[in-house]
Formats: sequence, structure tokens, C-alpha cells
Amino acid sequence: MRKILLSTVVLTFFALSLILVQFSCKKYAVAQMAAYILPIATKTTLGGVMVDGTSITIDKEGKITAIPALLVGQYEFDEIIYLKEDGTNDKPEFWKVNLDGTGNVKIPIQLPPDLIIESQDVGFKRTSSRIIFGVESKSTGTFIYSCLLNGSDLKRIVEVDGDYVL
Repeated sequence: MRKILLSTVVLTFFALSLILVQFSCKKYAVAQMAAYILPIATKTTLGGVMVDGTSITIDKEGKITAIPALLVGQYEFDEIIYLKEDGTNDKPEFWKVNLDGTGNVKIPIQLPPDLIIESQDVGFKRTSSRIIFGVESKSTGTFIYSCLLNGSDLKRIVEVDGDYVL
């Protein structure tokens, strides 16, 4: 009987110690203080959040506008760059034309004499200021070049081996 009584006392103290630990470790989390008020939205902040203009904008009257995700980061070109496979002397040439069909002009790229623009399998890329394209030479190999949209500042980027696509 004594063992049972002693076991009951020990278990009771153990249970009380667990309850004491539980109460002493309990903390209350306050998500927002009652007196806190968000700052007013301005043309550069949205209630304390900085607006960078890539996903939302705030105009001078405080109107918030969301920018569609598909349009963020896209660049709208006002002219088209295209490649004529059989240009002057039957060599490929880059041309540009406005979207309305006016201003069709050749881009005067001055390549070294043994190089010609690769027009069959490679293609070309355009950035906001440069054209990136492949050139080939029967004697020296195949390269990727770039130039400004007016044909100046021709730069060799890399020599490539085998097949490649831009």
C-alpha cells in the first residue's frame, strides 16, 4: 500500500511540474498593436511598402494600378529587322523596316572580306540596341558576331564549332 501511495505522490508532483512548465512557457503573440496605423500611401510608398513600379504603380492622385505580369519587362520594337538571303552580290544582308512598312533600309554591316552572314540554319537575335548573328568563313571557321542596329560597332563574340542555333 505504501508503494502505491508513494507512486501516486510522485506522479502527482510530476503532473504538477508539467503544468507549471506549460504555464511558464506560454507566450501570447500580438499580431498588431491596437494603436498602430499604417502610413498613408504616396506615389513612392504603399502604406509602408516601397513601390518599385514593376508590378504596381501609384499615380499622383494615389490611384493604384497593377501591371499585368505578361507585360512586365517586355520591350516594344517600332521596327522589324529581317534577313535577305540573296542581297548584293548574292550575299545575305540585314534590313530594317518600320511596322507601317515605311523606311525599308539596308543595315550596312562591314564584315571582313572572307566572312559572310550565315542565313540558312542559324537565325539571328535582336536586343533593344544590337543584332546578334552568325557568320561563316570557308577558311577560318564559324563565329557569332554582334553590331549596333545601324551596322556600326561590329564585335566578334565567340568562335563556335559544329551546329548552333541562336
